[in-house]
Amino acid sequence: MRTSAMHIHAKGRKRPRMQLRPRVLHGRLSPAELVARIDRPMQQKRAAAASADFAGFRRRSKAGQEALLQAAVDVHGEDGESETAGQESPKKKKSKEIHCLGSGSTLVKRTPATVSVPIKSTEGAVANPLNCAVPSTSKPVESAAAQPVDTTVAQPSNSPATAATNPVEVQQVELMKSGDGIRWDRMRERLLERMNNKRREMEKKTKVEKTVTLLNSSNRLSSLCENRAAVAALITEDEEMSVAVLSDLLDGEDNAERREDPEAKERLRIKLYGDMAVDRLKKTMTTALEDDSLWEMSRMVRPRLVARLLQQCRREVGGSSAARTPALKWPLDENTRLSTRMLDVEKHWRETTTGEGMTGPPVKNNKSTYVLSMFPYPSGALHMGHLRVYTISDVIARYYRADGHEVIHPIGWDAFGLPAENAARERGVDPGEWTKSNIESMKDQLLKTGIHFDWDREINTSSPDFYRWTQWIFTQMHRAGLVRRGMNEVNWDPVDNTVLAAEQIDENGCSWRSGAVAEKRRMNTWLIETPKYAKRLLDGLSSLDGRWHEVADIQSNWIGRCDVRRFMMPVRTRDSPFTSSSSLEFLDLRLSDPLSLPSAAFVLLSATDSLVRGDGRNKEQPYISSLEVLNVVTGRFIPIVVVPKEYLDGTSAAYGGLAPEYVLGARLSHEEADAQLAASLGLELKNEKRGGTVANMTLNDVEEIAAFGGYGGYVTSRNLMDWAVSRQRAWGTPIPIILGEDGSSSAIHAEKLPLLSEQRGRKVEGLTSSSYETDTLDTFFDSAWYYLRYLDPRNQKQLVDPSLAARHMPVDVYVGGVEHGELLFFDLETAALHLYYARFFSYFLADIGAVKYEGTLEPFKHLVPQGIVKGLTYVDETTGRYVKESDVDLSGTKPRVRVDCTTEGVTAGKELSVKYEKMSKSKHNGVDPVKVLEQDGIDLARLQLLDTSSPRAPINWGESDSSGIKRWLDRMSWVVNAYVEGRKGAERGYAAKTAAVERKEEELREAYNYFVRNVGMTLEVLHLLNTSIARLQGLTNALRKMDKEVLAHSVQAERCIYALITMLQVFAPHTAAELYAAVQQVQPIEMKTAARVSEQPWPEVDADAIIDLTLHVNGVNCGRAPVQRPLVEDLSLEELITRASTHEHKSMIDWLREKQGVIKKATTEGRKGSFITLSLEALDANGEKVSEEKIKKQLDEMAKVRIRLAREEKKKEKKKKAQ
Repeated sequence: MRTSAMHIHAKGRKRPRMQLRPRVLHGRLSPAELVARIDRPMQQKRAAAASADFAGFRRRSKAGQEALLQAAVDVHGEDGESETAGQESPKKKKSKEIHCLGSGSTLVKRTPATVSVPIKSTEGAVANPLNCAVPSTSKPVESAAAQPVDTTVAQPSNSPATAATNPVEVQQVELMKSGDGIRWDRMRERLLERMNNKRREMEKKTKVEKTVTLLNSSNRLSSLCENRAAVAALITEDEEMSVAVLSDLLDGEDNAERREDPEAKERLRIKLYGDMAVDRLKKTMTTALEDDSLWEMSRMVRPRLVARLLQQCRREVGGSSAARTPALKWPLDENTRLSTRMLDVEKHWRETTTGEGMTGPPVKNNKSTYVLSMFPYPSGALHMGHLRVYTISDVIARYYRADGHEVIHPIGWDAFGLPAENAARERGVDPGEWTKSNIESMKDQLLKTGIHFDWDREINTSSPDFYRWTQWIFTQMHRAGLVRRGMNEVNWDPVDNTVLAAEQIDENGCSWRSGAVAEKRRMNTWLIETPKYAKRLLDGLSSLDGRWHEVADIQSNWIGRCDVRRFMMPVRTRDSPFTSSSSLEFLDLRLSDPLSLPSAAFVLLSATDSLVRGDGRNKEQPYISSLEVLNVVTGRFIPIVVVPKEYLDGTSAAYGGLAPEYVLGARLSHEEADAQLAASLGLELKNEKRGGTVANMTLNDVEEIAAFGGYGGYVTSRNLMDWAVSRQRAWGTPIPIILGEDGSSSAIHAEKLPLLSEQRGRKVEGLTSSSYETDTLDTFFDSAWYYLRYLDPRNQKQLVDPSLAARHMPVDVYVGGVEHGELLFFDLETAALHLYYARFFSYFLADIGAVKYEGTLEPFKHLVPQGIVKGLTYVDETTGRYVKESDVDLSGTKPRVRVDCTTEGVTAGKELSVKYEKMSKSKHNGVDPVKVLEQDGIDLARLQLLDTSSPRAPINWGESDSSGIKRWLDRMSWVVNAYVEGRKGAERGYAAKTAAVERKEEELREAYNYFVRNVGMTLEVLHLLNTSIARLQGLTNALRKMDKEVLAHSVQAERCIYALITMLQVFAPHTAAELYAAVQQVQPIEMKTAARVSEQPWPEVDADAIIDLTLHVNGVNCGRAPVQRPLVEDLSLEELITRASTHEHKSMIDWLREKQGVIKKATTEGRKGSFITLSLEALDANGEKVSEEKIKKQLDEMAKVRIRLAREEKKKEKKKKAQ
């Protein structure tokens, strides 16, 4: 023995120190194995563990202690006779080569002598190189039949030679089999306690992370992906062993026999796991490892595959899904209120509701749902707006997860932008370091909110791994001819010295950031030709649902009418040589009659146009400009005539349809309308249509000639301009362009990307006359495609795997309202701009084959706009100054400025006005969300944010207290208390009064179906989260009215209670987990339950339940009628129209057909078990749409008829009673 392993008795005698765990098994004994090998029923412990010589045991070596411990515990009683000591099976001779944790494929030979201890193992647990039995999940260990298996345990060289040659050790084993085992039990408990403590310390490091790290570090993942035996290792209960197995397989992939021979693979699996483990894997991986699509997915998203398989196996074998005890003692006593113990409940359930321990029910029918919230700018601190928008998205994501969907709910950072650059400049630090620090701070705050994000999908737009693909998109647009560099009028901030987008200029023409008056400048800038997609994007708005109407209307008005063709006419100074320089200026000419272009004599341009604004100083209008444009169809230059805008208005009015209408302040000359003007300027008006090739041109000829030269010719909007993406700042995505000294430019090849920020403006290696572009891209460029990168954030070969985009796109629910580059998306115009660019990118990437969606090119299905959170504000109306709350005296009837006020510019004692305004530092009305969570708890804060108003509406934070929410929580706890108390009484033999219970069954069944249906519809269809909470409160009230006897013994009451708790989890996950654990303490009547509330499937309405059949005519809601599910849910569209025409909506459809004309179009949508909506497009006798006014008038008439009939029916009933 080494001295370090010894300690000295008081008498001076040395003895070996008790070891925490035998060295050979250090780090290998999993909790499941410990249970399988140690935790036998008491009678088997007594039979197997006898009263051994305690002092003799302590004098043993570490390996000897483990050998004796294993023999004492694993040997069965009466029929478990041990084999002859010293016999060593041929199988175990090979096991002298032992796989060690972390050793990869290296085989470590144990040369010292070994102790061969004969033992009996449980059924299905075979000896393996790790000396660990694999427990069975199909049968309890206690009932397993004994099968003899030899186990060889390596022993240090300084220990006794063998147990087989040591008669004392054999005698101790026999004594332990026959004695009472009391002293042995005590020693063993102490040893196991210390072993468990060590195990807990080791398990602090997540074992799945080890596996993922190992996978990511391998450069042979593609072949590993195809080895299903390797992935099978990942879902065994011993995850550390899985790491060793994967290491072995990775290092041994070059072994042709193992790679090519299926039998060799099978032998490896049996060697590692034993027969029983193979049987279990075959059972639990039926749906996972035999799914080929899973293996295809794993090529790009392997870490998520690992986590998914681990979670699935644990759910099936009950490994990590074991129910936990509640935080409180249920049933609660009369002095305990749930609402006052929210922080205790949250602390207890935090890991299982928001952390890695969170699980969900099995995925149904391979459903996938993508819930996305607009990613934040990392300012360094969360505000209440962040908390609100992410809480909304979290509720929706939790709902879909509970309903059996595979949910994607990612988070990332819109990290580039001027705010970070300015803040870093003020502090004298690097913008990258400043941004990184802010991200770490905000991420830490987000982790405290209880919101469950897919952090493994996290992205950062300032990371080269991300903006490499932003640059790639730019180069693809350049290749497609959508990018050009040219002179353009821009908004210039003279303080920040950068271009500003139009939406960054306020109503006073000032910069949103510096406050300086923006200047109009013409400068060379990079432009994206978005008008080329204008017509398609405008038409695509019609496919969006009604919840887009505000944003869709803004986009529609912004795009404008798409009934003109665009021609980009190159401009030069008169009589100067023409070159094809990339910096050439263009006149953007939009023509409603393209056939007038070939015969045009000159172009008329408004004097207000930036192209000629400085050209005609001190000149009397009209005049001939020094500039001329190339007629892109005829190939000849024609002059520009500058005229007052009033001239263009006058000629259009005077000549009506004869004079061409002008668009964007320009039009072509007209032979009659401009005859007098041409004569005064000495210009000829000749009509070339009368002869020659030009006269025979068709519209197709004009379009093709213009398109061939890259000059347009396509249908577009009347007012939509090119997108100026250049920004004169450092902290942004570098534009991947090489500029030549001669003005030429070329895009960087894809394999050379990314162009890093520090390379901007540098000379190109090998091209001394060329340098990289210095400008960076607008941050809208980053946010226009980030939703795609979330699907495949670690892909180094593609922007996104097209198969993943096809599976998960479009985004199902897009929640808006967070800050984006310090611009709040509750500003609908800004939101419309972001969504326009996102839609443009989606269409373009689909056109080049980078992504492929099914049935649509739109990136988002449903939009949930979020209103702002306003704070309480104190204002001095005289000066307009805002006063801090700490400087306000609230002791009187009206708030006044305190005497010791520290706010500058206000007078002590001055009366203040109180209002709710958008939270900001300057108004001193901000609220720290982290402090709110620490004070009230996560669940209470979530419920306050969600219950106050609908997501679209603004919230006045602090205007109403949380007392109503707390009373509701206490009512729920009363219901759960009554159920738990009653069920415990029933278990003790208390009999229910059957008649009292049966009378309430149907009432409770109707309540169940009504509230489950409405909560699902308001969450999934309407996204009215406050209404969902109101429905849960209604279900609580319905249960609260019931007698305790009914709650304890009614099947329908039990179903309602479980449904209430299951639906509550999406809003208040910690509270739901606590209530679920409380009801799990008692035996349910009939309910089939999961281990945790997060694994409990979302409740479904009954097959014969009532649902709503709603009729819409030309967008007008014509009412809803109750109908049983079987009567309508499986009907075709024609059958549904027939049903509605003859039953529920007969009056309205008869009126449409008989008096107004025909039904032109019919569509239907709905949610199973909730509603069906039949939408009709009706035409009147003249073929026009029936007006909204007429439909509403008819609805009023129908309502009057119903009221009259109801009154008549009431009178008949009275007469009948009187008789």
